[in-house]
Amino acid sequence: MAKAFKAKTVKTDIYQEVTDRIIEVMEKGKLPWLKPWNDAGKGDAIIQLPYNAVSGKNYSGVNTLLLFIRSMEMNFSSNAWLTFKQAQELGGNIRKGEKGTMITYWSKFSVKEEINGEETEKNIPFVKKYIVFNFEQCENINPEKFQELKPMERPEGFEDLESFVNATGAIIRHGGNRACYLPGKERDFIMMPRVEQFNETEGYYSTLLHELTHWSGAKWRCDRDLTGRFGSESYAMEELIAEMGSAFVSAQFGINCELQHASYLQSWLKVLKEDKKAIFTAAAKAQEAANYLNGFSQEEIKAA
Repeated sequence: MAKAFKAKTVKTDIYQEVTDRIIEVMEKGKLPWLKPWNDAGKGDAIIQLPYNAVSGKNYSGVNTLLLFIRSMEMNFSSNAWLTFKQAQELGGNIRKGEKGTMITYWSKFSVKEEINGEETEKNIPFVKKYIVFNFEQCENINPEKFQELKPMERPEGFEDLESFVNATGAIIRHGGNRACYLPGKERDFIMMPRVEQFNETEGYYSTLLHELTHWSGAKWRCDRDLTGRFGSESYAMEELIAEMGSAFVSAQFGINCELQHASYLQSWLKVLKEDKKAIFTAAAKAQEAANYLNGFSQEEIKAA
């Protein structure tokens, strides 16, 4: 009697798959956190942070990067995303022939282990993937169920962003031609060139948000390693976190986050190629920094 053939299951390395996807884009000289919207031929509307069309919640961390990449490649003008099942729940469907975008989520499983004669339960986190589609890839969606966040108009001024910066309480000193954060309890301030020294006001604010992300990394704030010397892996990681953190906040305010440190591209690629989990770590810490900075404004709103 012939043996039944058992199909071999191929285990997907999600860390590697995501890292390879981001490396692919970066090796083309593009960064997935820069200008994650398209305004060519579509008026002055810009895409903000990607969000789920059913829950209305923003995606975060590495998922923000993956959706930024797809929006950039496909020229999407919507920042709403949903799963195949969610499209059906909204009375619609995915247009035939459309290709979905992989994003990730964290889950966990429990294992029992014995410690000093006592049995305990330990939760082991692991990453899984699923597929989402942009709203523009769908049809027949019921507008009454769809969580629509209208694209914001390109702002004429920067009052809201200035209020956001002021709410942090960070000490910012202007003068000279260097932008940097000087860590330490004795210093703990940001140095910035004056706004008129920049070609565009957006450039000033995207640079300031970059330095504010560094500022958030102090031991008494988000507690990141800020001791790395120029050229080291830890230095490259902190710059990667600062770039993405400033991009996440820039997208909230609809400003163009300009690349401040193009010379770090090769260093970032080296880090990603050597550690498939590095982009997950950097994106998570960048999201933590953005959430931390946003927290000051939220506290002001509660106190008002």
